[in-house]
Amino acid sequence: MGHHLKPEEPLYETVAVLSYEVGRLLEMAMYLHWGEKSPEEGLKIGLEAQAKSELMDVGAQFQFICESMGVDPIEMTRLGVQKAEERFSRKEYKHFKLDTLQKSIKIAKVVKKKTPTEVKRDVLQEMIRKNPDKTSIELSKVLGISSSYIRALRLKEKSYKKDTQDTQ
Repeated sequence: MGHHLKPEEPLYETVAVLSYEVGRLLEMAMYLHWGEKSPEEGLKIGLEAQAKSELMDVGAQFQFICESMGVDPIEMTRLGVQKAEERFSRKEYKHFKLDTLQKSIKIAKVVKKKTPTEVKRDVLQEMIRKNPDKTSIELSKVLGISSSYIRALRLKEKSYKKDTQDTQ
């Protein structure tokens, strides 16, 4: 498929990266949940784009794990969906899933909920960070913010990286 894990790259490291990517996807899903009543359409579009990016990262790690284990990712997906459908049909599993979801939401609400402005800033910074090859003008058209604001965020990011390297 193009990418193959290096033989010296242990499976547990790839699974750890998958876990991180799933966490990032969950974070974006929670931001979308919390921000669904937000009047800012640009914020929602940015969050959806970021969630799709995280989902792509999850998919890539899944692909790498399947390659490492010598299994067909399409077959694993098909079997996984079949297994999930069987579980979903059981009433006790539905109850367990709902209970787990409610507990997760309660825990997430205990953590300081970011304001829509903080969420928007974080998403914008992440999108800018993940697209270093794009000019500030190109990004401004996609994100609906000024190119000067994008340049300021990039400078702030550079400054932050420099400061953290100086203290290490």
